Amino acid sequence: MDTFKIFFRRFLYVLGFFAILILGLLLFWMYKGIPIISLDPFSYVPSSAMYILETDEPVDSWEEISSSQLWKHLQTQPYFGELTKDAASLDTMIHQNREVFDFLGKRKVLVSSHIHKQGDYDFLFIVDLKREIPSFLEKNIGTFMSSVEDSSKYEYKGNRIYLIKNTSDNSQWAISIRQHLLLCSQTPALIEAALDERENPNNFENNRRFKKVVSKTSSRNLGNLFINYDLADEFFGLYMDESNEYLNDISEALFFSGLNLDLEQIGDDDDENASTLVRMIGTTGINDSVPSHVRALLRSGSSDITAARVVPQRSAFYFSVNFDDFLSYYDKFTEVLQRDEEAYQEYQNQIRTVERLLDISVRDNFFSWIGSEMAVIQSEATESIDKNDEYALVLKAKSISEATAQLEFIGEKIRKRTPVKVVVSEHKGHKISMLAVKGFFKLVMGKYFEKIDKPYFTFIEDYVIFSNSPKTLKNLIDDYEMGLTLAKSPSFQNFFKEFEADNSNFFAYINMPVALKTLKRSMSPETWKTVQQNANYVISQPHWGFQLRRDETNFYDTRLVTVYENPEKVRNDYKLAQENRKKLLEQLNSKNILEKVFGTEEKIDLFEQLQTIPESELIELDKDNAERRLIVRSQEDTRYEYEVKGSIKDGVYREFKAGKLIIEGYYKNDKRDGKWRFYDKNGKIKERKRYKEGEETKFSLF
Repeated sequence: MDTFKIFFRRFLYVLGFFAILILGLLLFWMYKGIPIISLDPFSYVPSSAMYILETDEPVDSWEEISSSQLWKHLQTQPYFGELTKDAASLDTMIHQNREVFDFLGKRKVLVSSHIHKQGDYDFLFIVDLKREIPSFLEKNIGTFMSSVEDSSKYEYKGNRIYLIKNTSDNSQWAISIRQHLLLCSQTPALIEAALDERENPNNFENNRRFKKVVSKTSSRNLGNLFINYDLADEFFGLYMDESNEYLNDISEALFFSGLNLDLEQIGDDDDENASTLVRMIGTTGINDSVPSHVRALLRSGSSDITAARVVPQRSAFYFSVNFDDFLSYYDKFTEVLQRDEEAYQEYQNQIRTVERLLDISVRDNFFSWIGSEMAVIQSEATESIDKNDEYALVLKAKSISEATAQLEFIGEKIRKRTPVKVVVSEHKGHKISMLAVKGFFKLVMGKYFEKIDKPYFTFIEDYVIFSNSPKTLKNLIDDYEMGLTLAKSPSFQNFFKEFEADNSNFFAYINMPVALKTLKRSMSPETWKTVQQNANYVISQPHWGFQLRRDETNFYDTRLVTVYENPEKVRNDYKLAQENRKKLLEQLNSKNILEKVFGTEEKIDLFEQLQTIPESELIELDKDNAERRLIVRSQEDTRYEYEVKGSIKDGVYREFKAGKLIIEGYYKNDKRDGKWRFYDKNGKIKERKRYKEGEETKFSLF
C-alpha cells in the first residue's frame, strides 16, 4: 500500500529538486553551448529493478495526472494528506516558473523500484539533462543544493556521491552525476549499485530481450512502465504472508513487459461520479528456455473468451486461459515437461496410477472432450465456506453430450473399482454429481488445479463446472438462473471493451469490492491492516483486468487496465447489487417452491443431508447408469422417505410418525423386497417380516 504514496512523494521531490538545479545551470548552458552526449540512462538501472517507469516529459505528465479525476479522488483520502501538500507546492512552483519547467519537461526521466534489504524497497531516479554538467559545477553541487553544513560527499570507486539533507522532513538524498545523467535516491546503496551496473556487460542497455520490448513499446502519452518478471515473486512477497506457486511460475515463464501509460477521464469535471480509466498497453516477452505450465499454455494457440456467460458477477477473481483445444495444451505441456526428465517421469507415473486404478484412459475419457477455454473462479468469501471451496474450475466442452457421457463412464468406473459412492443430486434443474477421487485434478492436470481436491460438478450451457463444494455450484447455478453473470453486467461489459474477446491467450479480472475479503487470507497482517485503514482508496479501483494475446512476432500484446471511481459510488453499487441478488433469489426460490407444491414429489438436497444419512444409503448411479433420487412426502404427522429409480420405488424405504421411525425396509422394482422392520413408539423392534417380489415369505433354511 505504501508503494504508491512513497513513489509519488519522492517523484514530486525529484521534480522540484532538479528544477532548482536546472534553473541555476540554464544561463550557463545557453551561452556555453556544451555538446549533447549520447549516454543510455538504462545502462545505470541495476538489474534488481522490479519495474521501471520512463517518461520523456515529466512535467506535462504530472500536469495531466494532477488534473485527472483519479488525483481528485486521492486528494480526498487522509492517507495521501502529506502527498497533497507536496503536490500543491509543486503546482505553484510550476506555474510561477513556467519557462523553466518547459525546459525541464523535454527530457527523459527513469524511476526504478528495488528491494534493497529484507522486507524493504526504495526508488532510483535517473534524469537525462541532455547536456553534460561542467566539472566545476559538478564539484560544487552541494553548495547549489543546500547549505554547507547540510551536505557531505564521499568517493565510491572513483565516483563522487553527494549526500544532501532535506530540512523539511529530515530525509537524506544521495545523488551522483555521470556526464549528463543525474542519479538520485534516498538509499545511497542504490546509487552505488547504479554506478556498478554501468560496467555490467549484461545490463538493461545490452539485454537483447529487454531492448526488443523497449523497441515495441510506444513513447506516446504519459510514459512507459517496464516490468521485470524475474523479481515478481519477490516483489509480491513484500505484501503476502506466504509464497505463491502461481507467481513463482509466472516469474520464470515471462521476461519483460513494456506498457504505455494513458489516462482517460469519463464524465464532466464537475461530476463527483466521473471516473478515470487507466490504460497500460504494450508487449510482453516470454522465456522459451524454462519448462512450465505458463509457457505451455501460451504456446497452445488461442480462442475467444466466452466463459463470462456463466461466471457470476459476485466473483472476486476470474481468469480465463484459451487455446486451440485442451489436447493442444496437453501435448505442449508434455513436450515442455520432457526437458525436465525427473518431473516428466513423475507426471507420467501419476497418470499411469490413475489409469490403472480406474481402468480408464485419461486422454480419451477426460482430456478429449475439453474444448478451447478453461477458467478459474474464486467466488465471494463467506465465513461458512472453506477458502478452497470458493474456487470453481470451468471447462468449455467440445460437445456437452460427449462430456456427459465420458464423465458418467468415469463415474461408473469409480463405482465399480473403488468403495466410494458416486453421488448425484439436482438444483434448479441442473444435475450435480461427484467425481469421487481425491486429488484427481492435481494428479492429471498438475499443481495449478490442486485446490479442486474432491470435485463435484455440474453442467451449464456448453460448460462443465467443478468445485470442492456443492454449495458453491448451487450459488453459481442460482446466479446463472437469475441472469447475474458477468456477460449480463453493464459495468463489466463497459470495462471489458478495453480488451479483445477474440484470439486471446490469457485474461484475468479482479472485482475489488468483492475481492477484499479474499485478499485478507493471502496478505501479511501488516499489509492487511494498511488495506483496512485505506479501504476507500482500495475500492476506488473496482475493476482490474490483464490480458495477453500472441502477435505475429511471438511476443504478446499486453493490456493492463483499471478504473478509478468515487469510492462512495462503488460502495453504493456493491450494496445495491447485493440487495438485488437477495431479492431475485427470493423470487427464484418462491418459483421453485410453487413447482414442488403443484407436483407430487419433493426432492431432498442430498448434500445437505450428508452428515445425517449413513454412507451406505447415499444416492448413487446404479449399474445401468440410471439415476437414483431420495423422495420425501409428508402427510399430517407422518413422513415418508424412499429411493426411486426413474419413477418407481427402488431402494431404501422409511416411514416416520411424530418424528420417530416406525417402518424400515427395502423396495425392488416398486415391490417390497428383503427384510422389513416395524418399531413401537419407544423405538424397539416389535415385528420383523421378509418379502420377495412384494409377497411376504416365511423364513426357511432351504
